[in-house]
Amino acid sequence: MKGLLIKDFRLIKMQKNFFLIIAMISIGFIVSSGGNTGYLSYAIGFSCFASSLFSLSTVSYDEFDNGNPFLFSLPITRKNYVLEKYCFGVMTGFGCWLLFSGLAAFFVLYNGLALTGERIVSALILIPIFLLLLAILLPLTLKFGSEKSRFAVIGVFGIIFLLGYLGNHVVKTFGIDLSPVVRPLASLSAEALIGGLTVLSLLLLLLSLNISISIVKKKEF
Repeated sequence: MKGLLIKDFRLIKMQKNFFLIIAMISIGFIVSSGGNTGYLSYAIGFSCFASSLFSLSTVSYDEFDNGNPFLFSLPITRKNYVLEKYCFGVMTGFGCWLLFSGLAAFFVLYNGLALTGERIVSALILIPIFLLLLAILLPLTLKFGSEKSRFAVIGVFGIIFLLGYLGNHVVKTFGIDLSPVVRPLASLSAEALIGGLTVLSLLLLLLSLNISISIVKKKEF
């Protein structure tokens, strides 16, 4: 798996202009934010989401010019191949999260502002979100390929939003009381909520990993 990680990090080096653009946009948002929590959160989120999803584009590099049959002729198991994609996505996403969270914190302190709980929470909540995105997108990309997965992603998120809309409509139409569910969640501290969401996203990522391994093992190259 170490060799696969080296290969994909070399791809990052080849795409340095792409990452430079991401960095410039994120830094631009941080500098122009004036300390606004929403803008800072967007800058951090944009950088870590774009970077972690670069793992999806490495799948297309592997598919290019019938590269997968050659790749799997090497002493690389399909399980390790999938595991590397998840590790690479988490490493790049979390690395960028650390970098731009640090830059945002420096900007806030440099301008004489306080690192309020709201600012810290808005950065931390991005971690379970990008883990959840990886958990959804990587199996789709490995199943359908880089091109077809775009339509699959649109379909999945369309279904999620549709279910959310229908659920909200049903609750309002039938006057369903959700307070027994919402009240305990509302009483949780921000730290407990983020911790719970992170644990949940990690469990979903583990489930996603096993699904992806099953997909790749059954796939013919």
